[in-house]
Amino acid sequence: MDELDEMDTTDRLLAMTNLFRMAMERRHARPAGEPTRLQSFLLTAIARHEGAMAASELAPLLDVSAATASQMVGVLEAAAG
Repeated sequence: MDELDEMDTTDRLLAMTNLFRMAMERRHARPAGEPTRLQSFLLTAIARHEGAMAASELAPLLDVSAATASQMVGVLEAAAG
């Protein structure tokens, strides 16, 4: 396994771990205006990427379709408003 494959595997494992944790904790109240854990994860994933990031690049990190990733980004954009 080369270094790029290891990074990809690590990113995927991190994404799955974070999504699982977020699912377990999503019932907890959060202050108004604060991003959800999923939104925080999305923002972190986008920030770690160099340059523009298409939904089709974000989707595999989240193990969702490009359409779902696009919807998630749309919700973030609307919240930033």
